[in-house]
Amino acid sequence: MKNISDNTDRHNDLDILDHTLRFYLSASSDDEMEASLAALDSRIDSVMSGARKARFRRWLYPAAAAVAVVLVSVGITLALTWQDGTQYYANNGETAALVGLPDGTQVWLNPGTELSFDRSFNKDERNVSLSGEAYFDVYHNPGCPFIVTTESFRIKVLGTVFNVRNFPGDRNPDVSLAYGSVAMQNLDGVNLVRLRPGQQAVFDIEEQSLEINDIYVGDMLMRHYGAVSLKASTVKEIVSEISEVYGVKIIIDGEDDGATYNFSFQKSSSVGDILDMLEFVCEDMKFSVE
Repeated sequence: MKNISDNTDRHNDLDILDHTLRFYLSASSDDEMEASLAALDSRIDSVMSGARKARFRRWLYPAAAAVAVVLVSVGITLALTWQDGTQYYANNGETAALVGLPDGTQVWLNPGTELSFDRSFNKDERNVSLSGEAYFDVYHNPGCPFIVTTESFRIKVLGTVFNVRNFPGDRNPDVSLAYGSVAMQNLDGVNLVRLRPGQQAVFDIEEQSLEINDIYVGDMLMRHYGAVSLKASTVKEIVSEISEVYGVKIIIDGEDDGATYNFSFQKSSSVGDILDMLEFVCEDMKFSVE
Protein backbone atom coordinates (compact mmCIF):
# COMPACT_ATOMS: atom_id res chain seq x y z
CA MET A 1 0.00 0.00 0.00
CA LYS A 2 1.28 3.48 -0.86
CA ASN A 3 0.79 6.80 0.85
CA ILE A 4 1.90 10.15 -0.59
CA SER A 5 4.83 10.13 1.82
CA ASP A 6 5.85 6.50 1.22
CA ASN A 7 8.73 7.36 -1.15
CA THR A 8 11.48 9.97 -1.28
CA ASP A 9 10.07 11.91 -4.23
CA ARG A 10 6.68 12.37 -2.61
CA HIS A 11 8.26 13.29 0.73
CA ASN A 12 10.41 15.94 -0.99
CA ASP A 13 7.40 17.27 -2.90
CA LEU A 14 5.38 17.68 0.28
CA ASP A 15 8.33 19.26 2.06
CA ILE A 16 8.73 21.81 -0.73
CA LEU A 17 5.01 22.57 -0.71
CA ASP A 18 5.19 23.19 3.03
CA HIS A 19 8.14 25.56 2.60
CA THR A 20 6.45 27.31 -0.33
CA LEU A 21 3.32 28.05 1.68
CA ARG A 22 5.37 29.36 4.58
CA PHE A 23 7.30 31.65 2.19
CA TYR A 24 4.13 33.10 0.67
CA LEU A 25 2.40 33.61 4.01
CA SER A 26 5.38 35.11 5.84
CA ALA A 27 6.58 37.55 3.15
CA SER A 28 5.53 41.08 4.08
CA SER A 29 7.08 42.92 1.11
CA ASP A 30 8.04 42.40 -2.53
CA ASP A 31 11.71 42.19 -1.52
CA GLU A 32 10.96 39.47 1.02
CA MET A 33 8.90 37.61 -1.59
CA GLU A 34 11.81 37.69 -4.06
CA ALA A 35 14.21 36.45 -1.38
CA SER A 36 11.79 33.68 -0.43
CA LEU A 37 11.41 32.53 -4.04
CA ALA A 38 15.19 32.50 -4.49
CA ALA A 39 15.55 30.32 -1.40
CA LEU A 40 12.79 28.05 -2.67
CA ASP A 41 14.53 27.70 -6.05
CA SER A 42 17.66 26.53 -4.26
CA ARG A 43 15.66 23.97 -2.29
CA ILE A 44 14.06 22.60 -5.46
CA ASP A 45 17.51 22.34 -7.09
CA SER A 46 18.78 20.34 -4.12
CA VAL A 47 16.14 17.58 -4.31
CA MET A 48 15.04 17.47 -7.97
CA SER A 49 16.59 17.35 -11.40
CA GLY A 50 15.71 17.49 -15.10
CA ALA A 51 12.17 17.40 -16.44
CA ARG A 52 10.65 16.63 -13.07
CA LYS A 53 12.11 19.82 -11.60
CA ALA A 54 10.82 21.96 -14.49
CA ARG A 55 7.36 20.36 -14.34
CA PHE A 56 7.16 20.86 -10.59
CA ARG A 57 8.13 24.54 -10.89
CA ARG A 58 5.49 25.17 -13.56
CA TRP A 59 2.83 23.70 -11.26
CA LEU A 60 4.16 24.90 -7.93
CA TYR A 61 4.23 28.68 -8.03
CA PRO A 62 0.70 29.35 -9.34
CA ALA A 63 -0.67 26.69 -6.98
CA ALA A 64 1.15 28.11 -3.97
CA ALA A 65 0.04 31.64 -4.79
CA ALA A 66 -3.55 30.44 -5.11
CA VAL A 67 -3.33 28.60 -1.79
CA ALA A 68 -1.92 31.70 -0.10
CA VAL A 69 -4.70 33.87 -1.52
CA VAL A 70 -7.32 31.37 -0.35
CA LEU A 71 -5.87 31.22 3.15
CA VAL A 72 -5.63 34.99 3.42
CA SER A 73 -9.12 35.55 2.01
CA VAL A 74 -10.67 33.07 4.41
CA GLY A 75 -8.35 33.81 7.32
CA ILE A 76 -11.34 34.14 9.62
CA THR A 77 -12.20 30.54 8.75
CA LEU A 78 -8.85 28.75 9.18
CA ALA A 79 -6.25 30.76 11.07
CA LEU A 80 -2.59 29.65 10.93
CA THR A 81 -0.20 31.30 13.41
CA TRP A 82 3.22 30.72 14.99
CA GLN A 83 3.94 31.72 18.58
CA ASP A 84 7.06 30.88 20.62
CA GLY A 85 7.92 27.95 18.35
CA THR A 86 4.41 26.48 18.37
CA GLN A 87 2.16 26.30 15.31
CA TYR A 88 -1.56 26.88 15.85
CA TYR A 89 -4.51 26.10 13.58
CA ALA A 90 -7.97 27.42 14.51
CA ASN A 91 -11.12 26.72 12.49
CA ASN A 92 -13.39 29.70 13.10
CA GLY A 93 -15.72 28.96 10.19
CA GLU A 94 -18.93 27.03 9.73
CA THR A 95 -17.56 24.01 7.83
CA ALA A 96 -14.76 21.50 8.41
CA ALA A 97 -11.24 22.49 7.34
CA LEU A 98 -8.50 20.11 6.17
CA VAL A 99 -4.98 20.53 7.59
CA GLY A 100 -1.87 18.65 6.41
CA LEU A 101 0.80 18.02 9.06
CA PRO A 102 4.56 17.84 8.27
CA ASP A 103 4.65 14.02 8.58
CA GLY A 104 1.93 13.47 5.96
CA THR A 105 -0.93 13.11 8.46
CA GLN A 106 -4.24 14.68 7.43
CA VAL A 107 -6.57 16.27 9.98
CA TRP A 108 -10.12 17.55 9.46
CA LEU A 109 -10.91 20.25 12.01
CA ASN A 110 -14.56 20.76 12.87
CA PRO A 111 -15.81 24.34 13.44
CA GLY A 112 -14.64 25.80 16.74
CA THR A 113 -11.63 23.46 16.88
CA GLU A 114 -7.99 24.34 17.61
CA LEU A 115 -4.90 22.20 16.89
CA SER A 116 -1.29 22.95 17.81
CA PHE A 117 2.18 21.36 17.78
CA ASP A 118 5.73 22.59 18.43
CA ARG A 119 9.08 22.28 16.64
CA SER A 120 9.79 18.86 18.18
CA PHE A 121 6.95 17.33 16.14
CA ASN A 122 8.06 14.31 14.07
CA LYS A 123 11.36 13.83 15.90
CA ASP A 124 11.10 11.19 18.64
CA GLU A 125 7.32 11.62 18.89
CA ARG A 126 4.53 13.42 17.04
CA ASN A 127 2.71 15.36 19.75
CA VAL A 128 -0.30 17.56 19.01
CA SER A 129 -2.78 19.30 21.29
CA LEU A 130 -6.48 19.44 20.43
CA SER A 131 -9.40 21.48 21.69
CA GLY A 132 -12.64 20.64 19.90
CA GLU A 133 -13.33 17.85 17.41
CA ALA A 134 -11.11 16.47 14.65
CA TYR A 135 -10.77 13.45 12.40
CA PHE A 136 -7.19 12.17 12.07
CA ASP A 137 -5.71 10.10 9.23
CA VAL A 138 -2.29 9.42 10.76
CA TYR A 139 0.68 8.54 8.57
CA HIS A 140 2.11 5.20 9.74
CA ASN A 141 5.53 5.47 11.40
CA PRO A 142 6.24 2.76 14.01
CA GLY A 143 9.37 4.58 15.18
CA CYS A 144 7.58 7.82 15.95
CA PRO A 145 4.31 7.51 17.95
CA PHE A 146 1.54 10.02 17.28
CA ILE A 147 -0.02 11.43 20.46
CA VAL A 148 -3.10 13.66 20.71
CA THR A 149 -3.57 15.44 24.04
CA THR A 150 -6.93 16.97 25.02
CA GLU A 151 -8.02 18.54 28.31
CA SER A 152 -9.40 15.18 29.48
CA PHE A 153 -7.23 12.39 28.02
CA ARG A 154 -4.55 11.34 25.51
CA ILE A 155 -4.70 9.09 22.43
CA LYS A 156 -1.55 7.25 21.35
CA VAL A 157 -1.22 5.65 17.89
CA LEU A 158 1.40 4.65 15.31
CA GLY A 159 -0.70 5.09 12.18
CA THR A 160 -4.48 4.91 12.00
CA VAL A 161 -7.73 6.81 11.34
CA PHE A 162 -9.83 8.07 14.25
CA ASN A 163 -12.06 10.90 15.49
CA VAL A 164 -11.63 12.86 18.74
CA ARG A 165 -14.22 15.14 20.34
CA ASN A 166 -13.28 17.11 23.45
CA PHE A 167 -14.42 20.73 23.50
CA PRO A 168 -13.64 22.81 26.62
CA GLY A 169 -16.03 21.84 29.41
CA ASP A 170 -17.26 18.65 27.71
CA ARG A 171 -18.76 16.26 30.27
CA ASN A 172 -18.65 13.26 27.90
CA PRO A 173 -15.81 13.58 25.37
CA ASP A 174 -15.25 10.63 23.04
CA VAL A 175 -12.88 8.82 20.66
CA SER A 176 -14.09 6.83 17.62
CA LEU A 177 -11.84 4.46 15.64
CA ALA A 178 -12.20 3.86 11.90
CA TYR A 179 -9.03 1.88 11.08
CA GLY A 180 -6.03 0.49 12.95
CA SER A 181 -5.69 0.65 16.71
CA VAL A 182 -5.55 3.41 19.32
CA ALA A 183 -4.76 3.44 23.02
CA MET A 184 -6.87 5.87 25.04
CA GLN A 185 -4.86 7.11 28.04
CA ASN A 186 -5.32 9.41 30.99
CA LEU A 187 -3.25 12.61 31.06
CA ASP A 188 -0.46 10.77 32.92
CA GLY A 189 -0.06 8.35 30.01
CA VAL A 190 -1.69 5.34 31.71
CA ASN A 191 -3.68 3.18 29.27
CA LEU A 192 -7.45 3.20 29.86
CA VAL A 193 -8.61 1.13 26.88
CA ARG A 194 -7.46 -0.04 23.44
CA LEU A 195 -10.13 0.38 20.77
CA ARG A 196 -10.91 -1.82 17.77
CA PRO A 197 -12.16 -0.42 14.44
CA GLY A 198 -15.84 0.53 14.66
CA GLN A 199 -15.71 1.25 18.40
CA GLN A 200 -16.32 4.50 20.26
CA ALA A 201 -15.12 5.23 23.79
CA VAL A 202 -17.17 7.81 25.72
CA PHE A 203 -15.45 9.22 28.81
CA ASP A 204 -17.59 10.35 31.75
CA ILE A 205 -15.66 13.20 33.37
CA GLU A 206 -17.57 13.18 36.68
CA GLU A 207 -17.54 9.40 37.16
CA GLN A 208 -14.09 8.95 35.58
CA SER A 209 -15.50 5.96 33.69
CA LEU A 210 -15.60 4.71 30.10
CA GLU A 211 -18.46 3.40 27.96
CA ILE A 212 -17.60 1.46 24.77
CA ASN A 213 -20.10 1.53 21.88
CA ASP A 214 -20.16 0.00 18.39
CA ILE A 215 -20.64 2.60 15.64
CA TYR A 216 -20.39 2.96 11.85
CA VAL A 217 -17.56 5.46 11.41
CA GLY A 218 -18.28 6.09 7.71
CA ASP A 219 -21.59 7.72 8.60
CA MET A 220 -19.91 9.90 11.20
CA LEU A 221 -17.22 11.01 8.75
CA MET A 222 -19.73 12.03 6.10
CA ARG A 223 -22.05 13.70 8.62
CA HIS A 224 -19.41 15.79 10.35
CA TYR A 225 -16.93 16.54 7.60
CA GLY A 226 -18.51 15.88 4.21
CA ALA A 227 -15.40 13.81 3.49
CA VAL A 228 -14.58 10.51 1.83
CA SER A 229 -11.62 8.50 3.12
CA LEU A 230 -10.37 5.48 1.14
CA LYS A 231 -7.80 3.07 2.55
CA ALA A 232 -5.62 0.67 0.53
CA SER A 233 -7.61 1.36 -2.64
CA THR A 234 -6.55 0.86 -6.26
CA VAL A 235 -6.72 3.70 -8.77
CA LYS A 236 -9.82 2.14 -10.33
CA GLU A 237 -11.51 1.95 -6.92
CA ILE A 238 -10.66 5.58 -6.17
CA VAL A 239 -11.90 6.75 -9.57
CA SER A 240 -15.09 4.72 -9.14
CA GLU A 241 -15.77 6.43 -5.79
CA ILE A 242 -15.11 9.89 -7.24
CA SER A 243 -17.41 9.10 -10.18
CA GLU A 244 -20.19 8.02 -7.82
CA VAL A 245 -19.85 11.05 -5.53
CA TYR A 246 -19.88 13.59 -8.37
CA GLY A 247 -22.12 11.72 -10.82
CA VAL A 248 -19.63 11.86 -13.69
CA LYS A 249 -17.68 9.41 -15.85
CA ILE A 250 -13.91 9.68 -15.48
CA ILE A 251 -11.41 8.63 -18.16
CA ILE A 252 -8.11 7.10 -17.00
CA ASP A 253 -5.07 7.75 -19.21
CA GLY A 254 -2.15 5.56 -18.19
CA GLU A 255 -1.39 2.05 -16.99
CA ASP A 256 -2.82 0.96 -13.65
CA ASP A 257 -0.18 -1.23 -12.00
CA GLY A 258 -2.57 -2.35 -9.26
CA ALA A 259 -0.84 -0.37 -6.50
CA THR A 260 -3.03 0.69 -3.59
CA TYR A 261 -3.24 4.14 -2.02
CA ASN A 262 -4.73 5.98 0.92
CA PHE A 263 -6.77 8.82 -0.57
CA SER A 264 -9.11 11.31 1.08
CA PHE A 265 -11.14 14.21 -0.26
CA GLN A 266 -13.95 16.54 0.77
CA LYS A 267 -17.20 16.54 -1.18
CA SER A 268 -17.17 20.34 -1.20
CA SER A 269 -14.11 20.29 -3.49
CA SER A 270 -14.60 20.42 -7.26
CA VAL A 271 -14.09 17.22 -9.25
CA GLY A 272 -11.31 19.00 -11.15
CA ASP A 273 -9.41 19.73 -7.93
CA ILE A 274 -9.84 16.12 -6.80
CA LEU A 275 -8.48 14.77 -10.09
CA ASP A 276 -5.52 17.17 -9.93
CA MET A 277 -4.74 15.82 -6.48
CA LEU A 278 -5.02 12.24 -7.75
CA GLU A 279 -2.64 13.01 -10.63
CA PHE A 280 -0.15 14.33 -8.09
CA VAL A 281 -0.35 11.05 -6.18
CA CYS A 282 -0.27 8.87 -9.34
CA GLU A 283 2.49 10.70 -11.19
CA ASP A 284 2.34 8.71 -14.46
CA MET A 285 -1.44 8.83 -14.89
CA LYS A 286 -3.91 11.44 -16.15
CA PHE A 287 -7.62 11.74 -15.38
CA SER A 288 -10.37 13.68 -17.13
CA VAL A 289 -14.16 13.95 -17.05
CA GLU A 290 -15.88 12.55 -20.14
